[in-house]
Order: sequence, then structure tokens, then C-alpha cells
Amino acid sequence: MIARFFSVALFSVQTHRRLSLRACGPPSGKGHPPQLREAKQNLRNLILQIQTTITDPEKVQGRLNKEDKNISLKACQAKSDWLENTKEATMQDFVEQKQLLEDIMLPIFTKLATPREYQSPPTKWKYFSLYFYFGESFL
Repeated sequence: MIARFFSVALFSVQTHRRLSLRACGPPSGKGHPPQLREAKQNLRNLILQIQTTITDPEKVQGRLNKEDKNISLKACQAKSDWLENTKEATMQDFVEQKQLLEDIMLPIFTKLATPREYQSPPTKWKYFSLYFYFGESFL
């Protein structure tokens, strides 16, 4: 049970023969180095996935306007800069930054997930019915 909360327990005998216990690990907020690397890599992977998706014309197919693309790319750049400039980040910091990026991207990915409506080209029957609806003023 204790091992679940403390990653490493360091025991030291002090000069007065008292046993002191110092805990290192998740309670301090730093997390395990493998967990830190994984959280950092998850953020990097999300940034790369967003950049790849937004810049791929086949995936976008006219569903996003220029403003959505700019918002996406600027958010990715901001998070990349944060990754490069932040040296003492905790696991919670990486998780929060990833969540912020996901929150920014949610409406944009929602647009990408909705299928495009297929609009058939106008046919002569459509024009024919409009002619009868509007009369000769249509021509």
C-alpha cells in the first residue's frame, strides 16, 4: 500500500539514532522520470498530429477556413515553444498543457469530423422548375 504512494523511500539514521523517512515521488508533484517522459511525449505527439492533420489538404478538404488553420498552427507553435523553454515542468504541467491544447482544438476537430455534404451540380430540371416558379422574370 505504501509503495503505491511513494516511489522511493530513503531511510537514514541520524546522529541520535533516529530513523527518518524521506519520500520521493508523486506526492511532490514531480512524478517518475518515465512518467514525465511519457507525458512530455504525449504532448509532442498531439502537437505533431495536429500539425500533420491541419496541413494535409486531403484531410481538411475545405472544411476549415483560414482562421481555423491559423488558430491551430499558432496553438501548436505556442505549445512547442513552451516545451522548449520549460525545463522544470512537472507531470501535471504537461497534462495541463495537453488539455489546454485539446480544448482549443475541440471545435476545429469537430468541424473536421463532420462529413461534408455532397451537393450535386445543378441540373436542367432544377432550372426548369425555377422557371415555372418565378415565371419569365427568372430569365
